[in-house]
Amino acid sequence: EQVYANSLHPDINMSRRNDCSVPETFMSSLISPEDGAITTLYCATSPEIEEKNYHGKYFDPYGIEGEKSSYTENEDLAKRLWEFTENLINEKLSQN
Repeated sequence: EQVYANSLHPDINMSRRNDCSVPETFMSSLISPEDGAITTLYCATSPEIEEKNYHGKYFDPYGIEGEKSSYTENEDLAKRLWEFTENLINEKLSQN
């Protein structure tokens, strides 16, 4: 079976962990935790991801396809991130 790897922005929601760190004037623009989950659920469960063969896409809140950063096309940065991730995983696995 195929793996579909995409990234997303879940938006800022009104979860308990945000209650103290967000100014009162900003609270009205926050979305509910349920709405905040929509993009994640869309990317994980929507048949459209497979039907439209979405690979390497970026999704904004509410499952809307967004613009990718120019960093996503930087092969040197991708290689460095891959190596960093491998090293971090190997370090953590060797601690167990």
